[in-house]
Amino acid sequence: MPQAGRDRIAANVREIVADPDLDAKLSTVGQVFNPGTCAEFAQAMDGQLKIVKRIGDTLGIKPAPAEASDTQPSSGETIAKMAQ
Repeated sequence: MPQAGRDRIAANVREIVADPDLDAKLSTVGQVFNPGTCAEFAQAMDGQLKIVKRIGDTLGIKPAPAEASDTQPSSGETIAKMAQ
């Protein structure tokens, strides 16, 4: 998707989540908005991936092979490429 389209979607989302009524409704069920750009999303996902990996390493947990889960393995590089 072209960057202009991504930016337009991100701007639309930011406009929608700025509605205080929507924020109040969703916060009652524990939902928190974190609107931003594609690059900010990729950065946040990369940070979460590093935290989960560190927890898995500490506990000795290894990810299942991609064939077992029938999906492509996620990685910070993959997420960063999606944001480009």
